[in-house]
Amino acid sequence: MAKVERREALLERLAGKGPLLAAMQRVTVVDTEGGLEVRGLSLRPLEAEIRLRFRGSALGLPQSVTLPGPLWGEALERPVREVALEGKEVRFGGEGFRFALTPLAPEEEVEFALLQGTVPGQAAQGEGASFVQALLAVRHAAERGERLGSHLQGVAVDLGEGTLEVAATDGYRLAHVRLLGSGDLRGRYLLPLKGVDLLVRALGKGDVPLVVEPHKGHMRFAWEEEGLEVELALPLMEGSAFPDYLPLLNPLPGSLAFPFPTGEVLRVLQTLEFLADPGRPVATLWEEEGELLVRVEGPFGRGERRVKVPAPKGFQVRLYLPFLLDALRFFEGKEVLFHHPLGRHPIILRREEGAVYTAVLSPVI
Repeated sequence: MAKVERREALLERLAGKGPLLAAMQRVTVVDTEGGLEVRGLSLRPLEAEIRLRFRGSALGLPQSVTLPGPLWGEALERPVREVALEGKEVRFGGEGFRFALTPLAPEEEVEFALLQGTVPGQAAQGEGASFVQALLAVRHAAERGERLGSHLQGVAVDLGEGTLEVAATDGYRLAHVRLLGSGDLRGRYLLPLKGVDLLVRALGKGDVPLVVEPHKGHMRFAWEEEGLEVELALPLMEGSAFPDYLPLLNPLPGSLAFPFPTGEVLRVLQTLEFLADPGRPVATLWEEEGELLVRVEGPFGRGERRVKVPAPKGFQVRLYLPFLLDALRFFEGKEVLFHHPLGRHPIILRREEGAVYTAVLSPVI
């Protein structure tokens, strides 16, 4: 009875990884002496590998079983309580239902190339939760489009002494997060957006210590959850042409600066967004009688809202509305410092509370 209960608990935990497994092309499960091992391989559109080791837990399978990842994901969405290999079929059973799937031939099983053995070299360490939040906060600023392989379509991970920085830009805006880190690894590494999404999905809430190791064109991420060891290998984008963004993070001398209530302004813009010109959606922010006014206008009208926050005399800026909305969501409704240089230079939004969050936006001329 205890073995059945442990198996059901294992299947429940495995079901929690269902969406992650569904992103893989091939998934192999095998009982080992140390527990159940799940190996996932994806080749298109992203070459990636993942390995999950459930310590001390087993399904009782006599041999390894390989299925397409989406089938594992779909099967585990059901309240499965039993998985067994019977003849040439994998049988899944639950309360009141049963179905069978045909496994792939042995020659189609997962063959790892990126996660073979240990990864030599240096490593960096950080908190998974902070890293996940940083990736989520910057990915919106990466370039979208058809320029395959463009360095602007990736997220830069900069590892330095005591810091871990994450940045993305499309040339018109920049999102950047600086975190505390440790380890002896230094350098810049570019992760493709699809890899970022897979890593965020794998880490979940990410409340775990995270190890980061680059090796021969890919990066290995490793962490432990309760009774579970996870390894994920992602390809790195080639080239080092990601722009030098550091000078953009510092406000220019003479910039106007004032506290900016991001949550309130976000709600105002969302209220007025329907009035924007579809072809050129722009928001205008300016000072009037010492307070901040927000305006959105288009071919069918305009809307204005006053925000009771002190704004510097003479302040006025026009910003591309979708970019401004992304930046404000990036700050999760907290108050930030708004730096506005004179002239046509980019504006800077920054919050410094532990992790330093910065958004840089080019004004609309």
